[in-house]
Amino acid sequence: MPPADSSVPPLNFHDSAIISIVFRPSRQDGVLLYISDTGHSHFIGIEIRGGIVHFVVRGTTGGSPSEIELTDVPIVAGNVYQVDAMAVPGTMYMVINQMNSPVTGFNLTQLTLDGNQFDFGTRPIYIGGAPSPQGLFQSGEASRPAYHGCILRVVQQNEAFDLNNPTIAQGTESCFANRSSGLTFRGAGHAISDLPPLTLPFTLNSRVRPRSRGGILLYAGSSTGPDQVIVYLPATGGIRLSVTSSADQLHSVTWTGGNVCDGSTLAVGVEATATEIALTVNGARVSTAFSGGLTLTDSSYYGGVSESVIARESPMLFPSSVDGCLFSFTVNNQLDEPINNLSPEVRTGCGV
Repeated sequence: MPPADSSVPPLNFHDSAIISIVFRPSRQDGVLLYISDTGHSHFIGIEIRGGIVHFVVRGTTGGSPSEIELTDVPIVAGNVYQVDAMAVPGTMYMVINQMNSPVTGFNLTQLTLDGNQFDFGTRPIYIGGAPSPQGLFQSGEASRPAYHGCILRVVQQNEAFDLNNPTIAQGTESCFANRSSGLTFRGAGHAISDLPPLTLPFTLNSRVRPRSRGGILLYAGSSTGPDQVIVYLPATGGIRLSVTSSADQLHSVTWTGGNVCDGSTLAVGVEATATEIALTVNGARVSTAFSGGLTLTDSSYYGGVSESVIARESPMLFPSSVDGCLFSFTVNNQLDEPINNLSPEVRTGCGV
């Protein structure tokens, strides 16, 4: 998102304000959200100043703004964060969670706000900047910087905004781009390959940027037998490849060469022949001997499996869908874009 405003429909704030924002910044300053009355006498603002998130509120009773900041989770360009902020009569609090690590910050303070806290009428909410957020100005400042980066999700009063709606975005680019940008998974859903079922020998390649451990990256199986290939993220860490042959023999290898949830993108590949299976991650290769043949009659699943597959393979317990992004699927060096077979939970594009 370039330095510009995105105004979305008016909010219905009265006695309380509950806001959640998920974002990936490219700079350490900028207004994430702002709404005020026409004269800026009362307002709500969330902004980053010098790498610290500030939540600023002034209600209809006027007086000096009330403000809390969270220094426990400094904002670093490229990381993904979720900010949850609430203001109710007498109390305001803010929680920040760094999505690709267990770092979380919490702050709570008391407010003196009586009666009807906010009366914004039909004023819009501004995301990523504001025309003139005067309530946030410090003494001597002429303006506040617009936000630079990607804002992936905004929820107010439990209602999510469609940030890709072109009617509400002004001077912005979509964080979720075209087909070649991959697919975003949020711990649910799957994508089904458009290519024919896998046959030996085969090679698979993709790139993945996980946000948390657990979840299937690839599943290929057979509705007529036990044969299956699964690549997944174990809860214990690393990446694992498991193959069950037609002789009902289980073969598996695990890559344990680093933290899969540090925000980096991993190149993941699978090579399978009649005598060997191998998993490669960022060029590092682990393999095991393989025999017994492999018959995969079903299309491949990316990012998870469907309810029908889980039921069919019961009582085997599968990990949940991956939480993160998958890019550049290739099968035998042929680009596979399962764009027409996405479950509703999957979003096209992995962001900036």
